[in-house]
Order: sequence, then C-alpha cells, then structure tokens
Amino acid sequence: MWVRFTVFLRRRWNTNTMEFIINGAKMKEAQIELWDVTDGWKVITTNGSVNKKGLAVMGRGCALEAAKRFPPFPKSLAMLLTKTGNRVYVWEYNNIITFPVKHKWHEKADLELIKKSAMELVEVANRWKMEKVYLPRPGCGYGYLDWIVVKKEIEPILDDRFIAITKPIKLITQRDS
Repeated sequence: MWVRFTVFLRRRWNTNTMEFIINGAKMKEAQIELWDVTDGWKVITTNGSVNKKGLAVMGRGCALEAAKRFPPFPKSLAMLLTKTGNRVYVWEYNNIITFPVKHKWHEKADLELIKKSAMELVEVANRWKMEKVYLPRPGCGYGYLDWIVVKKEIEPILDDRFIAITKPIKLITQRDS
C-alpha cells in the first residue's frame, strides 16, 4: 500500500522578525487520549533513525502506537527520513503529522530540534489551513525532558490551534463490599 506524505522543506527562520502568535492567542492544554481525537490532526513525536530493515525506529510512546495502528507508516517515514532528513511530515491518511524530537532513537530529546519542529509545524498548519492540532508534550515522555522547560520554549511559537495533551488520569475505585 502506497502512503502519501507531504514534504515541507525546512526554511531558515529569523525568530527576531517572525510573528508566531496570532492575535496573542497561545497554545492550549488538555487531558485527552491522542487516539480519541476525531476533530483535528494528531502529532506523532519521532526521531531520525532508520533501522537495517529500512524502517523508521518507532519503538516507544505515540510513535509505537502509530506503527501498530498503521503498519505502512514506519516504511513510508523511513523513505522520507533517508531522502529529505528529520523534519515535519504530513501523513494525510488519518490526519497524522510527524514531529521530530530526537536525532537518534537512543538519545535524549533535543530542545533545539523541538523548537525547529514547532516552527515547521506552524508552517504546515498554515499551508494546510489546519484548525486543530493535538500534540503530546514533545520530548517529555521517552525524551526525558521536563514539560515546564519545553513549554517555555514552544509556547511562544504555537498559537491556539495547537493543543498540548496528556493522557487522562484513570481513577481506580474500589467497589463497596
């Protein structure tokens, strides 16, 4: 099965003159399961690694979930990583966007890469006229970064179309005996 990705080449950004916030609106936060999202685009945090089998390394977190749900995804992403590098890609099937947080799968997340990915994500959202984009806290799961640090860096970039999500807390209750 052929999967269509759209490639956006990385531009050089001058953060001193670029305006990322639209009318002062800022990124939102919510507790929702990524795979329950039906009214917007889903962001999958990724790395730039391709294994010996020619598949993108998607071994943990939402990347692993995406690989399980969409078996062609790792091969398609690997082809793009090999051809054009570690950047934001749009996978039109199921409204998925990749968001690089690591250069290699075994490394800690890179805050500078996360900022570049956030800038690319804004450009993609503008081009595709996306109204809602849900992203897990980038680099804060298996990237081992602290959300407070990451949020401080990406909040000035992402406007109110972007919703940073965490999984809802499931409460376990005991039955009365």
